[in-house]
Amino acid sequence: MAGGRALLAVLAVLIAASAQHLKREASFTISLRAADNITVTIKLKPGVLPACLIRVKSGPRPELKIRPGENVTLSFTCNTPEKYLMMEIQKNIDCVSGPCPFGDVHLYPPGLPRLNRIFIWDVKASTKAGLELKFSAPLRQIQPGEMCPDLVSYNINSCIDKATVNIGTFCRNGSVSRVKLLGGVIMSLHLPWNLTVATSGFNIANRSSIKRLCIIESILKGESSIMLMSPNYPLGFPEDELMTWQFVVPSNMRASVFFHDYSLSNCERKEERVEYYIPGSVSNPEVFKLSDSQPANIAGSFNMSLQGCDQDAQNPGVLRLLFQVIVQHPQIDENVTHLVDLSKERNMTVTIHFEGWPRRTPLVSEPMCLICKDPRTCDRVLTLASGATYKISFLCKDLSHLRITAEKGISCVGLRWCESRIYSLSVPKTITQLPVQLHKFIWKLIAPEEINIEITSPSLKLRQHLPEQNCNTSYSYSIISATPETEMNVGIFCPGGAIEKIQLRNNITISLKTFGKGFLNESNHQDLKMSFVPHIKVQAWSHCLDQSLSESVRWLIPAGRKDSCCRWLRGNSAAMSVIITDTEEMIDECTFTVSPDSKAKTYLQTPNSHYGLPPYVSISWYIIVPSKQVARLGFSTDRMGITCETGRAYVNIKEQMPGAEETVRREDELLPQPRNMHYNFWVNISNCKPVDPMQLSLKFWVTFVEKQIDLAVIVGVLAGFGVLAAIGLTVCCIKKKKKKSQNPMVGVYNTNVNTQMPGKQRLFKKDRKTNESHVYAVIDDAMVYGHLLKESNGSVTPEVDVYQPFDGPMGSLPPSPPPFSFRKDVKHSPNTEEPPLLAETDHDAYTFAHQKSGELEDNGEGNAKNNGDTSMSLLENKERDSLEE
Repeated sequence: MAGGRALLAVLAVLIAASAQHLKREASFTISLRAADNITVTIKLKPGVLPACLIRVKSGPRPELKIRPGENVTLSFTCNTPEKYLMMEIQKNIDCVSGPCPFGDVHLYPPGLPRLNRIFIWDVKASTKAGLELKFSAPLRQIQPGEMCPDLVSYNINSCIDKATVNIGTFCRNGSVSRVKLLGGVIMSLHLPWNLTVATSGFNIANRSSIKRLCIIESILKGESSIMLMSPNYPLGFPEDELMTWQFVVPSNMRASVFFHDYSLSNCERKEERVEYYIPGSVSNPEVFKLSDSQPANIAGSFNMSLQGCDQDAQNPGVLRLLFQVIVQHPQIDENVTHLVDLSKERNMTVTIHFEGWPRRTPLVSEPMCLICKDPRTCDRVLTLASGATYKISFLCKDLSHLRITAEKGISCVGLRWCESRIYSLSVPKTITQLPVQLHKFIWKLIAPEEINIEITSPSLKLRQHLPEQNCNTSYSYSIISATPETEMNVGIFCPGGAIEKIQLRNNITISLKTFGKGFLNESNHQDLKMSFVPHIKVQAWSHCLDQSLSESVRWLIPAGRKDSCCRWLRGNSAAMSVIITDTEEMIDECTFTVSPDSKAKTYLQTPNSHYGLPPYVSISWYIIVPSKQVARLGFSTDRMGITCETGRAYVNIKEQMPGAEETVRREDELLPQPRNMHYNFWVNISNCKPVDPMQLSLKFWVTFVEKQIDLAVIVGVLAGFGVLAAIGLTVCCIKKKKKKSQNPMVGVYNTNVNTQMPGKQRLFKKDRKTNESHVYAVIDDAMVYGHLLKESNGSVTPEVDVYQPFDGPMGSLPPSPPPFSFRKDVKHSPNTEEPPLLAETDHDAYTFAHQKSGELEDNGEGNAKNNGDTSMSLLENKERDSLEE
């Protein structure tokens, strides 16, 4: 049994080897009759290595040409010659000196090897008698480089004298039934090696001269869509030529023409145009430019012709055309019109388009939706401009495939002209009343450099779309602030939040995007408004480096006085070596006014969250706290998460109350822990230039609790008022003893004095190296140039800038970013007394100082005791000496 199986296996191997040998040695005999005028060429495919050759009597060769009247037997040196070789069968037909073989064109000779085949018919004909190619199965034109699904394609070329024009490449299963050509034709049929066909699928007929390059007939049955293109596409249409497409459309159907791609040549004479012969038209031919909207909703068959011109010989240009013809049934509501009144609108466009436009064009198989602004002007995309009224209709079975995108521009030339105007950013009712879904409405707000844009939502207010508080409305707003250099995505917002107002510095784009059909109802309650307001102030800051402390101190330098002020700093800083770096411009790019819901947790985030806050940009939030509640403020992370390449990044928190202290953190410090805020407060975040690829993106939250009344606090406050009154009386007496002739001192940087107002002492719990606080000061021009004024006129006393902490009501703008007093959680000492504010007549010099290590202690006698580093102003020293005298 086992021996029988082994024998069968051996036989199987021998049979397979024999089959392979027979296959390898299979031969073909090609016999060509001289009368047929056929030439067969077998050659390697383009770009293929000669791994398979043709074996004939003379030996293997890579190419073989068999001419009319020859008889050749051949074989191949490989098992799969179809991978390497191809075959061309060319038949020459002379219809000029002899009769044409009209009728069906057959494939000849039979019995050819199974290779990719190209049958070529080269027909010579007179230009006085055109040739007609009629196809048994209609064809579909394809663009250059496109492949037919079954790899069967026809290519048609017209030959006039010595010029050849490529009419086009066609696949099977289309609408093109006939092609008429002037003069000769070169027709080729491409067949794959594994397809066996008996006929060519077309016949040749002789007709009278057509007096144009060609005529292409297309029979359209039922609802359909076809794409056609001009000869030589995408290369140029022949100069001063004319061609025609004939469209056969059932009388009960409607056809529309759409140009998808076209270009024009440079004409010396005549004009390139498209002409239509439409049944029933009173102006045949109807002439259109290629840039015009082409006829639509045409009833019945029609002709369309493309006419070229005499081109400029030096710069001819290119005339080409790619177009689509759509055929569909008449729509039931095609006579129903919708009024779109844009007569009172300005700088506004409304575009009705197919879903997904402009990123993609509808596929042929997709439902056809056309928008018409008159019975014959329809398109898949229709744009309406402001200042006019339109009556539109829809040729569409399902309007859900259509969308509306609108855009409106609002600009301000000068603040006097537009400051008092309030613009409503709402969708006009003429748009919302259309039976088409609004996809997007875009407002482009443009303002000069000195003017800001303020966005408000008085009744609904806005909510910032964040993972912790998703928008669940039927629409949202995307706000983008842009300059010629940068673009900042402020965020996505929807109604029903806590943001009452957003003030932005640059030009703004607001995009309203809808979700679902609910917008039709909610659109009646839109309350987004905008206005133009004065510019947010810009501060210039310079860095001074104290080499002794190896730490940067930032000074507010008057505009245009940096060099003079820096010389003054160096001359008056005995214990400091000052190095001035380039001035930074800190821009308050955006300010939010927020009135959070007292019963919900409100989240807020810096703009441009995906890409980080731009360098040297400052953002502020003004948080409103109800009178009977306390706000709880916290950050979602414990650090900023960046390292600065240049500059410093800061977070500043300050309540709006007299004497309120600021909480300041740099990028290299921990962010503040959650804290209670009893009054309205500011949150300011200022960015540096982070080290790539680090980005600054911060998020914080606000909640509310009911305010608790503490009787002990009330008693303490009353006692404090009594102490302050006594201190005030004492200080007033001391001031009266002060010499009136005392000249004001020029501001001096002194490392041995404190940073407070003259006569105002603070107890520092940390030295400078541990608290890392920055000292910020203003240098006025009079302080720098006071000696010049004195020399020019002895009677003139220079004005000296006196800095006083702001303790009055706070306006709508945040403190200048970064905040002026960068002290980190500075607390008052229980033993420190507050002096009264200085009168304007007192020319007290403001003293600049660093706080060094060491602490101030009260020795029990009301004097400050120095434990290593006492900080006292020069003015206080002089006052003390005066009193002692």
